[in-house]
Amino acid sequence: MSKKELRNRECSKKIAQRYIVNFIDGVSEKEQNKIVKQFGGKVLKKFRTPAFDRFAVVHIDDAGVDQLLTHKLVESIDQDIEAKSPSSNEVETWGHATAQAFNFWNAGYTGAGVKVAIIDSGVTPHPDLPTPLSTWNVVTDSTDATDVNPTDFGHGTCSAGVIAARNNGAYVKGIAYDSDIHVINCYYQKDGDTQASYTNLSHTVEALQHAATLDVDVVLCNVQLDYGGASLQAACDVLEAKGIPVLAAAGNYADTNGDVTKDTVRYPGRYEKVVAVGAVARSSRAPYLSRADYSGTGPYLDIASFTNQVTTSKSGGYNSSYGGTSCAAPFATGVMALLKQAYPNHTAQQLRDKLYEGATPFGTKNEYGVGLIGLPASLLPSNSLAYPLLSSSTTEDFSDSNFNFNITGDFVLGTDGSRTVLRTPAYFNTGTGISRFTFQLPANAVNPQISIVQRADCRWTDVMLVTVNGMALTYASDIESNYETNTLSLQPGGKYLVELRWDKYKSYSAGLDAVFIDSISVNFTTSGSGGGTPGDSFTNPIVVSGTNANGILQDTKDLYFKYTVPNTGSYNFTTSASFDSYMQLLDSSQNILAQDDDSAGSSQPKITYTLSAGQVVYLKVYGYNHGAGKNGPITLNIIPASVGSVPGTPSVSVGSPTTSSLTLNMSATGAISFNVYRSTSPSGTYSLVASGVTSPYTNTGLTSNTAYYYKVAGVNSFGIGPQSAYAYGTTNASGGVTPTTIVEDFTDGSFDTRLNLSLGGWEYDSSVGSISAIVADSTGSKSVTLNVDIPSGTTSRTLKLDHKGMLFGGSSGVYHTQVFVNGILKHTFTESDVQWRTQTINLGTGNQAIEIRASSTSSTWVTGIDNIVVSWR
Repeated sequence: MSKKELRNRECSKKIAQRYIVNFIDGVSEKEQNKIVKQFGGKVLKKFRTPAFDRFAVVHIDDAGVDQLLTHKLVESIDQDIEAKSPSSNEVETWGHATAQAFNFWNAGYTGAGVKVAIIDSGVTPHPDLPTPLSTWNVVTDSTDATDVNPTDFGHGTCSAGVIAARNNGAYVKGIAYDSDIHVINCYYQKDGDTQASYTNLSHTVEALQHAATLDVDVVLCNVQLDYGGASLQAACDVLEAKGIPVLAAAGNYADTNGDVTKDTVRYPGRYEKVVAVGAVARSSRAPYLSRADYSGTGPYLDIASFTNQVTTSKSGGYNSSYGGTSCAAPFATGVMALLKQAYPNHTAQQLRDKLYEGATPFGTKNEYGVGLIGLPASLLPSNSLAYPLLSSSTTEDFSDSNFNFNITGDFVLGTDGSRTVLRTPAYFNTGTGISRFTFQLPANAVNPQISIVQRADCRWTDVMLVTVNGMALTYASDIESNYETNTLSLQPGGKYLVELRWDKYKSYSAGLDAVFIDSISVNFTTSGSGGGTPGDSFTNPIVVSGTNANGILQDTKDLYFKYTVPNTGSYNFTTSASFDSYMQLLDSSQNILAQDDDSAGSSQPKITYTLSAGQVVYLKVYGYNHGAGKNGPITLNIIPASVGSVPGTPSVSVGSPTTSSLTLNMSATGAISFNVYRSTSPSGTYSLVASGVTSPYTNTGLTSNTAYYYKVAGVNSFGIGPQSAYAYGTTNASGGVTPTTIVEDFTDGSFDTRLNLSLGGWEYDSSVGSISAIVADSTGSKSVTLNVDIPSGTTSRTLKLDHKGMLFGGSSGVYHTQVFVNGILKHTFTESDVQWRTQTINLGTGNQAIEIRASSTSSTWVTGIDNIVVSWR
């Protein structure tokens, strides 16, 4: 049997004598209270939804908790831990352009109708924020969820603005500016601390489970815990099962020595089904973006988002310096809200896949996850935006106002000496100006690229940033005497959003306080279908016939394969090459269906995707990040779909115990054989113990007097089907007797038939879940009877029950509730203080006739019984 866990004890931020206890399924709240009290503890709080009724927040000393862990009804215990809300950093605004948010805004996706739950330090009302749909404070159990972060800007109020600040002409707008919010505060203040607010594991769990009770579409959990626990994992799993994606900050606790391979991602972002969001800041050096040095790293990091955003403040004004992964996470949450509006029927996993699909590969996976978060036009449903198609190379020299590109916005025509230019707008104080244009390249474009010729003549704090689909083309600042040319490579057939952004900082002045653009050019040549080397373009691909094809990837270029799908089903695509390669699966319009880096191992990609018979798809392969030297021979390998289906969901039962074995009976539609998985607890890890077996299957080599839990999956030539629900059995004790426990907790009126229970004159009370009797001299006695057959060979046989009593009309005469076994008096209850008391009575073997008799000779005696447990081993 696996050892029970008491987690988080080694954490430096543990909360002394405060624990989250995970009971096994089926233990009532009343029984939980009794068990905790038995070891000197007290239940502080119960989570409010049925899915979490097995967890309890408990105050108990160290010695008591060690004993509590040994109790047979306790599965695991997590020490509660504390975390503070990280402070923000000084920043400037730029995230919307880098994320290409305009693509979705322009297509009508602004977050309208999407409901976001913000788990943070609360939100203080602000004229630029929507009125919350609901508010809840898990610390005070009240609807007062104003921002408790003690800084002037707050924390949760800033997060809300990054997501949902309205597009109302005020200072800033959120990325999902029409979304609605639910506010859940899980933070509190410490006396004397004016810099941060704090939360803990149990508050975070309760906040997540509260979110699961709301009508929400996306959840931000802006918490950075050192450690997790079973309750935190369960809370995330409930939201996942409801189709609600959860996003969390990766944390501001990177390795102090700069080792980016070290795993520093915090909880709950560390969980597989929670999106862990890292932070990327703007830089004055190419490529003008870089990971924030504090941002969490390692294999659990999922995606990089943007920090240092202007947003709303709890003071009623604005924060120009909201940073950290605490800013990057709500930014990513806003992106997820736009995706939810665009794909309303997607599951949580499908929405995460869309989020990752839109990312631009950047740097290493340990630092940036799948890449920089983004909303390219290709991510829109049906790639619905129509961008002007360029038929040939195009240049705009700004000699007049009849632009060759569809440029709109704040930038204006002007002069710089003898040149006619497009220049940044004139601001005399802090301000932001934006211009945009879009275009699409032809599919047969060869060596396409965009170039900008510009000169900065401004203070170093003022910046012009030009992005092309979120990637920086130029970062212009300071005073430069000469014009510079910046160039970026493009992809044939691609749709492009170009954003020109001018950020003026305060009233400081230097030079001409402007940046001048002399020209913008998109240059390419075209080739006809069939021209050039096969594979060098989308219109001249290598045609795959069979299950593999070979090609040669040129340095920093792309290699294309074309494949016609023979059968409907799931396909696997991998590559074999001597260099680190990246692969995208495209449809006939060059929309990205899926992409991958190195899931096949050895720095090779693997894409698994369901396709339809007759569908034409393309595989685009290139060296990771189009890096120089990543080129040479490469093979595309395809594992086609099988014709047929995997087995259905199995049913399984466990029986025929011996001291060292249990026998499983299994069935599933279409199954030829079964895989068997085993655990020692219902919610534990199920490990494969047998594969390819048939029914019935006997699992041997087990420990006596131990419960084992099983799941099975059917297998046939088309693969492995879904796993069954768990079933369990208990091996016999070494004496050959099956350990048995019969519990009647009176949760409903259907009593366990193995007890042969008869109420006699007692009554069942469904409102409290117990049985009771009212007796007096005039009523005579009233008896509950049970009959149980206990086998010989047992070494322990007990009856346990809970009793409470109340007396009316004085204490004269005799009043009691007595327990008889086979006619012999075993115990008498006389306590009348209305407190539940537990009594254990030893039983014998054979038929045990049990009578619980209530009687009184004068006063009215009210007696109650709950939790009758008969057990033997």
